[in-house]
Amino acid sequence: KFLVTIQEPVVEIVHIVVRDSHKFDIINEAGKDLKQPYLESLQYEDDISSISNDDLIMSMLITFIPKKIIIHHEEKAHN
Repeated sequence: KFLVTIQEPVVEIVHIVVRDSHKFDIINEAGKDLKQPYLESLQYEDDISSISNDDLIMSMLITFIPKKIIIHHEEKAHN
């Protein structure tokens, strides 16, 4: 909580669009994809294929520190 309160948001609004239990998109308020550029930035890290969707979403939210998070089609998520 402390980290979130001292950091300025990088993105005002993040939309998490659940496609099904294993697929999701993360876009900004203008509809720009945030997930693919983020994944590309991780390619230089360890093997990213082993990262769970939950961990990936949390990592992205910590990175972007949005003021508002909107989840679309959350009924499609199974966790």
